[in-house]
Amino acid sequence: MKKLKRLICIFTAVALAMAVLGCGKKTAEAEPESRESGIPISVTVNIDGSAADEEGFSIGGSEKVEIFEGDSALDALIAAGKNLGYEIRWNDDYVTYIGDLGEKSCGPASGWMYDVNGEMPSESIVKYIVNDGDTVTFSFWK
Repeated sequence: MKKLKRLICIFTAVALAMAVLGCGKKTAEAEPESRESGIPISVTVNIDGSAADEEGFSIGGSEKVEIFEGDSALDALIAAGKNLGYEIRWNDDYVTYIGDLGEKSCGPASGWMYDVNGEMPSESIVKYIVNDGDTVTFSFWK
């Protein structure tokens, strides 16, 4: 009986910790490691949330950011988001929110997609390494 109570306490503590920590969801406050010792590169980030305008959202802008060689498309978005005043939230594979516009905000299939230089990469935003001069566009789809 003592072991059962102990297991229940441990399980409850783990479940509570997962709930508090958000089960892997991240925000720009928990940024990826900085690569500031690397070579600086310049990337243009476009954010287009116009598909959600009629729902009352107003998210958009363009920003040229300086990041570092080896940084991801997510790093570029985080830098642009800071400059444009948008909080960025993501999970391990994709962007969940830019500002207050996120997945399922305008229906069950709505969310953010990205392309680099007009091509949709096969890698997730976290794994896609941008190059100097790239243009990364984040578009909201519904």
